Amino acid sequence: MSYATVAECRAWIGRPGTTPTPDDVLAAVLASACEDIDAHCGRSFAVAPVDAEVTSRVYVADSPRVLIDDVCVIDGVEESEDGVAWTPAAVTWHAEPWNVTPVTTIVGDGAFSAYVRVTSSAWGWPSVPARVCQATLMHTARLHARRNSPSGVEGIDDFGAVRVSGRLDGDVARMLEPLRRADRVLGLA
Repeated sequence: MSYATVAECRAWIGRPGTTPTPDDVLAAVLASACEDIDAHCGRSFAVAPVDAEVTSRVYVADSPRVLIDDVCVIDGVEESEDGVAWTPAAVTWHAEPWNVTPVTTIVGDGAFSAYVRVTSSAWGWPSVPARVCQATLMHTARLHARRNSPSGVEGIDDFGAVRVSGRLDGDVARMLEPLRRADRVLGLA
């Protein structure tokens, strides 16, 4: 899943008068940037396919609040004590957040059984958030420029070598901060 096109990346990088990077090389850099963004946020921003096949995902239910993968529409919720025999959820549940998609949590009015199975035909996002597209372009440009500093040295100033940081660019990280899944990237539940 790519959050920008090679053409958009080429326009963002924009180095007129230079030999353009081949499309396959730029596509590989773009794919790597998307993977970095997914890892930083603890989620994929894949768009939910239209008319997709209904699939189920299973989660451990250790409280009435169960964190689930991003989903646009929930078709069903079932529960099980052993993960083998499934029945419709015995508790009344609702999805959160209430006012936006994707949904990331189901909340029961009581405790679920040991396992919860959520069924949907729309796993993912309704569209890729604009901030993810912009962060992708910025991070792709940074990774693309990194090819000119293979040993990690970006340049030399009055104080010595200027090294390339291994962290995500600060502006990119700030753009993505509201989209991070704390339960996945920080281990909070």
